[in-house]
Amino acid sequence: MAGRAPGDEAIRPLWVVERDAIERAIDICGGNIPRAAAHLGISASTIYRKRLTWEAQQPGAAAAGSA
Repeated sequence: MAGRAPGDEAIRPLWVVERDAIERAIDICGGNIPRAAAHLGISASTIYRKRLTWEAQQPGAAAAGSA
């Protein structure tokens, strides 16, 4: 891509890094969201809210919800 400095492709948006960290914590905690939240230092409701936001941003999410 024009205008990118060498190595820029390794820089990911913060929301992607956050999502990956949260999903990894949930996996490590065997799907236990409250436990994953405690390890991350956030509330379980924050994880639930963020997951809803991420799901709503998926392509086709609006179409799936209207069926």
